[in-house]
Amino acid sequence: MVKIMKSNIDLSIIIPVYNGEEYLERCLKSIVTQLNDKTEVIIVDDGSTDKSKNIYTKFTEKYNNVFAYFKNNGGVSSARNLGIRKSKGKYLTFIDGDDFVSDNFIERLLREIKDDIDVLFFQYGSDDVMDNSFNISKTITKEIENDVIIKSSFLAKEPIENHKYNFRAVWSKAIKRKIVEDNNILFPENIYFGEDMVFMLNVYSNMKTKKFISDVLYHNFFLHETSATNRYKPEMINVLKKQANSIKEWLNKYKLPQYNNYHYLYRLNDIILLLKYDFFHKKNKENEKIKKQRFKETMINYKDYYAIVKNYNLLHFYKLSKRLIIYICVNNHYYLAKMITKIKYNK
Repeated sequence: MVKIMKSNIDLSIIIPVYNGEEYLERCLKSIVTQLNDKTEVIIVDDGSTDKSKNIYTKFTEKYNNVFAYFKNNGGVSSARNLGIRKSKGKYLTFIDGDDFVSDNFIERLLREIKDDIDVLFFQYGSDDVMDNSFNISKTITKEIENDVIIKSSFLAKEPIENHKYNFRAVWSKAIKRKIVEDNNILFPENIYFGEDMVFMLNVYSNMKTKKFISDVLYHNFFLHETSATNRYKPEMINVLKKQANSIKEWLNKYKLPQYNNYHYLYRLNDIILLLKYDFFHKKNKENEKIKKQRFKETMINYKDYYAIVKNYNLLHFYKLSKRLIIYICVNNHYYLAKMITKIKYNK
């Protein structure tokens, strides 16, 4: 089949794929029936070893504006970066291969990006329903400042009640390509956790215009049992350090010391991740004595963050239960932390 020339494309839909055979067909089906000559789909296979290729090949053979690229495994950041390089759209939107979109996704985005805004935000649902029959709330009428968006990224908090806009993730947005290219914004390829946030913080620092629409256009379905997010990650502490360094680079690049304390608050969430995916994960067979010492040494740095955040009265942004767990850990109550993790997270 002869592919159409990828020119005059308004919207590029970039989908990184890695061993996504279980949900990929649902994702692609939710998109392809909406395609037109102003849109393209860029699938980047990050070295899948399952039947993902068989699934997306059916779509590339049938639709002349669906393209697939295979690369050696390098992580979702490298896959998305390749997708950006291969795409031609004036706007970029990202979809994870185990998620899907509503049946008016493309029509709605194309209508809105005609206004030539930098970033378009739309709502998401954490569900398994492939329609847009539920709008969570009315359109936002008041302006949300970039400062609020950045702080909300650190807090994972919705700035407007009864709305679901995820400011930390790269999905549920359409981003003007010019912002990405002019400012050389790419996903950090040396980390596999929090890469979305680093990318979006750089986008927000260059965002001049934005728009929010009330439609639920994206469906985030990430809690299936095979998700990579549930694996034992003995290297988690090093991953978190790299992600922290990437955020520090952003803070320094744009000279934004006013967000340092919000970054410290965000870092306290590392403790929960370390409990769940490292220290007390059921597959961690590390010697108890060694683990206990490592726990103590790790929590020293977080105790400093805790003191700063507490001094600036920011702890209230976390629920009481999370504040309690963090307090227990930074004060080195190892066995109590172990018991709570077993009850709360290792069910």
